[in-house]
Amino acid sequence: MGVAGTDVAIETAGIALMNDDIRNLPHLIALARESLRTIRGSVAFSLSMNVLSVVLSFFGIIGPALGAMMHEFSALPVLAYSARLVAYKSRDAR
Repeated sequence: MGVAGTDVAIETAGIALMNDDIRNLPHLIALARESLRTIRGSVAFSLSMNVLSVVLSFFGIIGPALGAMMHEFSALPVLAYSARLVAYKSRDAR
């Protein structure tokens, strides 16, 4: 906990608290759960866009260039969805 830990302990830990205030632990757990929810949603969205691109290109509806553009532009909503975690406040802290 805090900065008093050894470098080896901090590097091998899954989570390293930067201060000794353990009252932040519920917020950390809530943030971790919200992060996992965000990751799962982002992966599902990206996979669905990629499958849609492959299906549309298989039937000749779109070409390779448009498929590549769809793939690249599908990253923008994922970034926006993930960026909201910066301002995340847990229900306990609200």
